[in-house]
Amino acid sequence: MADYDISKRNMATMRKFPCISLLLFSCFYMQVYNGTVAATDTLFQGQIMTASGLLTSSGNAFELGFFSTGSTNLYLVIRMRNVATKDIVWIANRDLPFTGSSMILTINDDGYLVIVSGRTSYRVSDDPSSSQNVSATLLDSGNLVLRDGSMDILWQSFDYPSNTFLPGMKLGYNNKTGKVWSLTSWLDEEDPNNGDFEVRMVSNEVFLMRGTEILWSSGPWNGHGFDLMPEMRLNYIFNYSLYSDENETYFSYSLYHPEPITRFSLDVDGRMREFAWLENNQQWNLLWSQPKQFCSILNSCGSFSRCFEDTQSCKCLRGFYPSENQQGHNGGCIRSIPLTCGNGDNKDRFLGIDDVTYPLSAMQQINASNPFPYLGPQISISDENSYKEACLNNCNCSAYAYNTTGHCAIWYGDLLNLQQLSSNYPTGHRIFVKLAASEFNNGKANWLEWIPAIPVVLLVLLTASFFIFRWRKSLKNKGEMEDTRQDILLFDLEMSITSGSNDFSGSENSRKRRKEPAFPLFSFASISIATENFSLENKLGEGGFGPVYKGKLLNGQEIAVKRLSKRSG
Repeated sequence: MADYDISKRNMATMRKFPCISLLLFSCFYMQVYNGTVAATDTLFQGQIMTASGLLTSSGNAFELGFFSTGSTNLYLVIRMRNVATKDIVWIANRDLPFTGSSMILTINDDGYLVIVSGRTSYRVSDDPSSSQNVSATLLDSGNLVLRDGSMDILWQSFDYPSNTFLPGMKLGYNNKTGKVWSLTSWLDEEDPNNGDFEVRMVSNEVFLMRGTEILWSSGPWNGHGFDLMPEMRLNYIFNYSLYSDENETYFSYSLYHPEPITRFSLDVDGRMREFAWLENNQQWNLLWSQPKQFCSILNSCGSFSRCFEDTQSCKCLRGFYPSENQQGHNGGCIRSIPLTCGNGDNKDRFLGIDDVTYPLSAMQQINASNPFPYLGPQISISDENSYKEACLNNCNCSAYAYNTTGHCAIWYGDLLNLQQLSSNYPTGHRIFVKLAASEFNNGKANWLEWIPAIPVVLLVLLTASFFIFRWRKSLKNKGEMEDTRQDILLFDLEMSITSGSNDFSGSENSRKRRKEPAFPLFSFASISIATENFSLENKLGEGGFGPVYKGKLLNGQEIAVKRLSKRSG
């Protein structure tokens, strides 16, 4: 009986085994072929992930999948999963988008991580050193790593940054392999292909570049941070580091505490921004941005030019004129009169410029060890006169500066990045730019400075000349009128009658005479004297237009003068 029960139980178990086997096979089939690979952070060799599938990091910080960037194109991207904005931090196929939903992600027999769509196969990873037991895992750092069976990393997405710099990434270069870790902006807001801007490291300095043009510099690393980024000294969120040996040099950073969610991105407009996520407000908070302003862009005005932030404009230094390019926007300025580098009367001199930032030097010699020839000044402790003489005796010296602490700075070659500050700006400096002696003209300003004022001066002179002409003409007309007025006391009535008859004679001479009024005009003062100031004793009578007075000329002739009343019009 017991044997029967045992065999009965074995038969039941055998009947259940095919069901259990079928269930396990079905689960395995769905995991391998359904493509969703949900709730997993790893894709194993031979598995596929379809367009609707996801890899999710173990802590749900990041996810990998096929997503659109705003258009109908689809890209294999890593994006932030734990923020509402789902920001994209890495793109595999920036240069080759896909459409539709037929693409899959898999690790082929050769160990490559590839995107397959129809007959198109896009290789995501490099040539692996192993082709067996390869897997791809998405880490909570946002790094997608390709490993072999021994868990050695064969390839990682952090070695191929897009436009985002995450904690743990590298920004630098490998001298041995030639590998460069740099950021490149998107082409536009919807197209993640390589844009115009790049953030890269050269020597121990970070540069923002547009092609071969440098727009911004961090300054060299000083052991704690970059010289031109003073905000790094007061930082309590990020732990910055720079590693350098004979093989590679790179800059990296980490978080002091894992709680903050941050990202550093290079935007399509060429601005670098560092953000921190505010969970309560469900939005990003801007921590840092460069270039902040127009004058913060390296070489925004070109050589020997001052940058004015308030007007976002550039102006050549005295003794320089704009080059063929537009002044500013890298056009730069050219020296008006070459330096003599001589002594005696032709000895070059210095022009002091106040309230400016210290510039950079652009040396002409470019070598492989320093392909970016933008340098700071040479600084030493010395007295001002000795440094002034040293600059005068060196034809390559362009300017020097001296401060109250006894430190003297000297610049060689072209001067760049000179920004004009307001007079009350606390960090403004005074520098001395070397010019030819003839530029000073015994203390007078260079005549080129007056060129912009010439049109204004001409306009003022023309306007003044016009009014002076009108004024003199009015005086002339007034004089001619007064010339026709005569003194009635000296008037000869008989001669006037004779002259009047000749004027109407029609003779040739009369037509050539100056035109005179038909009746002579007399001054009021002479008439007042002749009538004894219009005395009542001389009043003869009064008509409708006013009284009539008797007057007497110097020759004894008597005359009658009618003084018009106001009512006569």
